[in-house]
Amino acid sequence: MNLDLSASVPNSDRRPVVFDTSTLIACCLHPDRQPAKMLIYAARHHDLIASKASLSELISVLRRDKFDRWRSEFQRTQFVELFIGSAKIIRPQLTINDCRDPSDNKFLELALSAGTRCMLVSSDQDLLILAPYRNIQILSVEGFSAFSGASAQQ
Repeated sequence: MNLDLSASVPNSDRRPVVFDTSTLIACCLHPDRQPAKMLIYAARHHDLIASKASLSELISVLRRDKFDRWRSEFQRTQFVELFIGSAKIIRPQLTINDCRDPSDNKFLELALSAGTRCMLVSSDQDLLILAPYRNIQILSVEGFSAFSGASAQQ
């Protein structure tokens, strides 16, 4: 898996960016597709943000045997390690109960705690339907690409 999240570009306009679990799963399983390219772009130009809760969910989901047909357990573990090494781990400062899927509230809490300029990248309709949410932007992968002016070829 060639997912280089380490090459950061200095930029005074870096913004905090949260990727939800469903989007990160797509990045891991299909590193040649747009979600993974946007994750790499975000890691280079912005600050990836995660929490213990979001990482715990990512690790738990990626352990499922059903993903073996796309990536080995080793490759999935390697992806998680790369992501953790590239992300700023923060502790959300508030509790939210606004999402119709209660398990997605952790991403709203994380994005709100990351700051007013935070973007939440999601492929989950339970989150996307809330956009805009308070002071954060909730964007699909395509929306993040368009907003950032990033090419899918990054």
